[in-house]
Amino acid sequence: MGSPGGWHREQVLLAAPGSVSRQMAIGLWLGAPTIAYRDNDIRGIRVVRRDDTGTWKTETVPAPLPRPGRAATQPDLGRSLAMAIMPAGPAIAAYDAVDGDLVLAVRSAESWSVARIAGSDPVTGADTGDCGDPSALALGPGGDLVVAYRNRSSGQVLVARSKSGVISHQVVASAAWTDKASNSQRVGLLGTSLAVTLLPSGRALVAMQDGSHIDVQVAAETPGGSFVAVKGSGSDGPHAWPSLLSRADGVVVASVALNAAFGPAGGSLEKWTVPAGDTP
Repeated sequence: MGSPGGWHREQVLLAAPGSVSRQMAIGLWLGAPTIAYRDNDIRGIRVVRRDDTGTWKTETVPAPLPRPGRAATQPDLGRSLAMAIMPAGPAIAAYDAVDGDLVLAVRSAESWSVARIAGSDPVTGADTGDCGDPSALALGPGGDLVVAYRNRSSGQVLVARSKSGVISHQVVASAAWTDKASNSQRVGLLGTSLAVTLLPSGRALVAMQDGSHIDVQVAAETPGGSFVAVKGSGSDGPHAWPSLLSRADGVVVASVALNAAFGPAGGSLEKWTVPAGDTP
C-alpha cells in the first residue's frame, strides 16, 4: 500500500493454503484496504478488510437465490469478478458459472443484498444468455452503479445501471453477424476484457477487447442512452486488456500493444486520451 513515506507490504494470512484464486479485486473502504477474492474451497466470494485496529476481518458474500422455478443448487461464484466501493461498502459483480448469470452483491450496513441481474428472466427464470464473464463496475457522481458485462451467447457487450433499486440494461456494442454461406447467425468474441467509467455527466464510457480481431474498442453513451464508437489515437496493430482512468482533462484509455513476433511478453503499454467534452 502506497503512502507519502513509500510503500508498505503486508501479508494477509486469512485464507487456507490453495483456496485463493487469481480472481481478485482491491479498493479502499473508508480508507481501509478491502480485498474481494474467489475462494476455491467454497466456490464463492470472500471479502477481507483491515479495521481501525489493524486486524483483518473476513466476510463471506451470500450466494444468490436460485432461478425462479429451479431447485436450489450450489452456485459457482467469482470465476470473474469486479468491485467498486460505495459509501456503505463494497459492490461486487460476479459470474455464476453454473447458471451463466451475472450476480450483483451490494453491502448495506451489516448485510448483503444479492441478486441475479442478467442471464435469466427474473420472473420466469428462463435463460437469456451466458452473461457476466467478464464484467466491470463503476460508481457515478450521483451514486448510480453501472456494470458493463459480456453476453457470450449473443456476442454483445451491455451495461446494467442500478438507480434507486431499479436495474435497466442497454446494449453497448454487438459482434453478431450472419454467415452468408450457411445463412446462420454467428457471434464474435467481443468483450473478452472490459473496463467502464462514468463521465461527469453520468454517462458511461466503455472499453472492450475484441478477441476475434485482437483490438480494443471504446464506446460512449449519448444523452439518449444509446452508445457510439469513440475513435482512438493509438497505434495500429493488435491491442488487449483495456483500462480506463478518469482525470480532469478527460479519460485515459490504456491497453497493451502486442508484439506479433514475441506475443504478450513483448507488448508495451499504450495510452491515449478521450478529451473532456469530446464525447457525445
